[in-house]
Amino acid sequence: MSYPQYSNQPQFPGPYQPMPQQRTSGMAVAGMVLGIITVVGWWIPIGSVVLGALAVALSGVGMAQTGNPASGYSGRGLAITGLVCGIIGLVPSVFFTIAFLGTVH
Repeated sequence: MSYPQYSNQPQFPGPYQPMPQQRTSGMAVAGMVLGIITVVGWWIPIGSVVLGALAVALSGVGMAQTGNPASGYSGRGLAITGLVCGIIGLVPSVFFTIAFLGTVH
């Protein structure tokens, strides 16, 4: 006795293929590190303003990189942390730098 051949049998996929691992955005990491340094060192005149501005800029670039899923970058939370820390540290450091430069003749 012969069994009929079925042409539309379901095909089972091969073994599980893991998702490719995403890379963490270096801009997001750098923005977060500079943002944390700015929050801690807001009392350092001029330098903290520069670091805060760099933290905000690098975090913005990191958010743009991680916002596109096709880019393959992760670390959006790091970029947001850097942006928030950069802004929080930048505000008092600007006032402190203005006060410092007003007292220096």
